[in-house]
Amino acid sequence: MAPQLTSLLLLRSFGFLELASADMVKLAIKRMNGSLVHGRRITVAVAEDRRAREPTNMDTEMPDLEPIPWEETGPKCDLSPKANTQTLDPPKLKVLYAIPMEMRTLFLLRMLGDCFKDVGWLFSIAKVVGKAALLVLDTVPQTPFFWAIHLTEECHQAMRMLFRALAESESCAPFLTKQEVQQGTRCLAECIVGDEGHAWNRCWVVEKVDDLAVVFFVDFGRSATVPLNSLRKLDRDDFWAIKPLAQPFALQEEVFPPQLMMRKILEGKVVGPLKTEQHILKFAIKDE
Repeated sequence: MAPQLTSLLLLRSFGFLELASADMVKLAIKRMNGSLVHGRRITVAVAEDRRAREPTNMDTEMPDLEPIPWEETGPKCDLSPKANTQTLDPPKLKVLYAIPMEMRTLFLLRMLGDCFKDVGWLFSIAKVVGKAALLVLDTVPQTPFFWAIHLTEECHQAMRMLFRALAESESCAPFLTKQEVQQGTRCLAECIVGDEGHAWNRCWVVEKVDDLAVVFFVDFGRSATVPLNSLRKLDRDDFWAIKPLAQPFALQEEVFPPQLMMRKILEGKVVGPLKTEQHILKFAIKDE
C-alpha cells in the first residue's frame, strides 16, 4: 500500500521555475526536459495557461473616496501679504566654539600650581579692560581664540628680564634624564617663534608618552610634542618669579583665518570676559 501511495504522489507533483529571459527558458527546457528524478522522467514546459482568478463572495471592493472641500484642507489663514505690515528677518544663528584645552580654567590652575606655586595670576588678568595693544603669539585657526601679550611698560620690562635670563642659562642648563621628566615638571625647551626660528622658553610637562613629552609653553600659550632628551632643567624659583607673559583672548566678532598668525600687533578694546571662562577676555579690533 505504501509504494502505491508514493507513486501516486509523485505523479501529481509539480513545480514552477521563473527565469530572467526567454533564452534562459529555452535553455532550461532543453537541459531539464526528460531528466530522471527518483527514477522518473520529468516534463518541463512553459506555463502559458494563466487564467485570471474568478472573484468570490469574500472579495470586497473599497468604496470611492469622497471629495473634501478646499476650505477644510487649505490653510487656516490668508497668507497673502497685507499693506502696512513689517516683515521680520529670521534670527541669525550664533556659532558656538569649543574653548581650547590650554585656555580652560582647570588646565591653567594646574599649570600655575606646578610652575609658579601661585594661582593669583589667573584672576588678575581678568581685570584688564578698555583700550589695549596686543602682541599676538598664537592663534587657533577659524576660531576667535588667541594668545597674546598685553603690551604695557611693566610687561615690556618683564619680557626683557626673562628672555635675558633664559638666554644666559640655556647653554649651561643640563638636559633632564627620562626618569626626571614627569607630568607636572617645569623645564626649558625650544619653541617655534615664527620666521625667526626657535627660542628656548619656559614650559610645563603636560603628559609623558614613551620617549616623547607633551609640553605647554607658558609664555606663548602653545602646546607641542618634543623628545624627552631635548628638555633642559629649569627648576630654580627665580626663573619662575615672572608670571606668564601670554594670556588668552577671544575676538568679539571675527574669527582667525586658517593660517597661523604670530607676532602681529592688534589694537582695539577689551570689552569684557567670556561668560563661561572669566579669565578669557573678549577683544574688539579697532576699525582701520
